[in-house]
Amino acid sequence: MSNEELIQRLNQIGVNTEQAIARFMGNEMLYLSFIKRFPEVVNIEKLYSTLENGDEEAFYGLIHTLKGTAGNLGLNQVFECTNAILVELRTSHLKQTKKIKGLLQEIQSEGKQFADMLREYEQDIARRENE
Repeated sequence: MSNEELIQRLNQIGVNTEQAIARFMGNEMLYLSFIKRFPEVVNIEKLYSTLENGDEEAFYGLIHTLKGTAGNLGLNQVFECTNAILVELRTSHLKQTKKIKGLLQEIQSEGKQFADMLREYEQDIARRENE
């Protein structure tokens, strides 16, 4: 899979690559280098454990960071989920954990789809390099 094909597939799953690449001053390679690292940023286990521990401040910080990263990379679905979590935290704090966990599940599902696509891309690159 070429860089162009990856960008095309990202668009197909709802990533706004055009807007995101513009944030990277039109540098497509720089954008791709950042987006490849996104699965490392999404630490769902840490989000769940922080939520379970009731550490609202730490949870807020993690979600806020994830929201900013997702927004900058054009990952609209993750951005919307994180934004909804932040709104929930601001209004009810950690009283609606069931709702927050549902949104975290959406992020996890989206992240898995995204990570699987990136893994396929990386495997394809490695395969071409070994030919």
